[in-house]
Amino acid sequence: MKKSGFFIIILGIAAILVLVGLSNTIAHSRRSTDPDMIIYNKAMRTGMQAFHRQDYQTAKVFLQRAVQVRPESAVAWDSFEKAVRLDQVDRIQAMPLPVRQNEEHLKASATGQLCPCTNTISNSRPRSLNPEDFPGNEDDGC
Repeated sequence: MKKSGFFIIILGIAAILVLVGLSNTIAHSRRSTDPDMIIYNKAMRTGMQAFHRQDYQTAKVFLQRAVQVRPESAVAWDSFEKAVRLDQVDRIQAMPLPVRQNEEHLKASATGQLCPCTNTISNSRPRSLNPEDFPGNEDDGC
């Protein structure tokens, strides 16, 4: 009797485990066939691949789609916000600098023709400073 009671308990536990396993499998298959989840997974995968290639503009588009499908996803929001910031940095760095103006400023700075107050190029030759030209330097006999 003790052996049969023990056997029934083991059989009951096994049946419960099988039922729990089946219910998890059914729930997982429902989640994997959910159209929103498929779109979310594809958008996240494509967005993160673009992110790792440093193609932040593409990453931003796909990660935004993931956020739209699952707005409760903290991972999607965090990745999207990073892609937006890094895309802005890329756009700023891609802006052309006025190279000619920079070269002229460097040349003027090297030759002393750049006015330090206005940061503009002066056409006149820099004059040498004479301490006697400043009224505060007069010796008043103190």
